[in-house]
Amino acid sequence: SDAAADAVNKETSQIAPLPAVPHSVTALAASFFFFYAGVEVGYGGWVPSVAVLAGWMNAKYASYLSAIFWAAISLGRAIAIPISIKCVSTTYLKIDFLFSAIAAVGLIAVFGGATVSEIGAENNGRAASNRSMVNCTGNCSSDSSSDIAQSYMGDEQLIALVSLTCVLGLSLASMFPGVVSLPRDLAFAVTPQYTSFSFIAATAGETLLPLLIGVLVADVAPGVLFWCVGGCVALLVAVFIGILVLAA
Repeated sequence: SDAAADAVNKETSQIAPLPAVPHSVTALAASFFFFYAGVEVGYGGWVPSVAVLAGWMNAKYASYLSAIFWAAISLGRAIAIPISIKCVSTTYLKIDFLFSAIAAVGLIAVFGGATVSEIGAENNGRAASNRSMVNCTGNCSSDSSSDIAQSYMGDEQLIALVSLTCVLGLSLASMFPGVVSLPRDLAFAVTPQYTSFSFIAATAGETLLPLLIGVLVADVAPGVLFWCVGGCVALLVAVFIGILVLAA
């Protein structure tokens, strides 16, 4: 038994350690996290405002869109736990990219041309008016209709917006943990530099990209949000392919 144990220890000691993640892969991974965090926070934060500005629904109804998106993110990450046990990250990341691309194309095709409508401007003005009355004293009155969730979209458009939002959230959910663990599936050792640069880039992305999206939505048109989502998804796919090529 001692001889067998010595043989096992000898074989274990002869196993070469995994090489560290190349700097080029670390740089691409950091850019991935930058765009990922940006599109996640950007869509979840701006889709209610876009729905109001485009005249699709009032502010209270639009807030449900953000809740649906973040609920889909949470559900997707819960589902990803058992999947990650059975599959390597490269497998389910490809599925994520496929469905996120479908969601992005659908959002652009149906809602990419959205502009500020009269209803949207009126609702936006009413919401601002109601906020200004929070600190008022005396005889203050407000339009009680703003307290009722209302949608001005057709049923088919509403179903499409909610469905595509759900698909986008579910498909984005497991990308972050998938790319964090990607080096191990590519036979690299995860280094402190890889982890630190990834999270720094994610923090920068969730700060800067939503800011840029907000400026474009305000200065160009509400539908720009969906084009930004499509552009970020395309960049995520391109970066993922680049990582696979460099790691080959």
